[in-house]
Amino acid sequence: MTQEIMKEKIEALNNNEEFVAKVKACETAQAICDLYAAEGIEITPDELDAAIDAMNADDKEFSEDDLDSVAGGIFISGGAFLAWSIAYSCVTLQSAYTLGKMNRKRK
Repeated sequence: MTQEIMKEKIEALNNNEEFVAKVKACETAQAICDLYAAEGIEITPDELDAAIDAMNADDKEFSEDDLDSVAGGIFISGGAFLAWSIAYSCVTLQSAYTLGKMNRKRK
């Protein structure tokens, strides 16, 4: 599946009220990954956590490797693109898991 098709699929899921409600109720990374896997989108909890942690990092500077993997504002590596897309969705949709993760970081 191309990145464009994957992006469209994730956007469609994020506009599906039933799916959004399920994402919001997820309390673990595995639960989020299982939801997306049921829709044909595979990501590991470690990939999801790494992307969420990077989004919430106090240090917003990117390494040379990070910058090399960015083109036109998106990560071009398939796994990184997918992880960041889903992490962004989880943060935006305010899943129970990401809210808990962000609150623990602030303490």
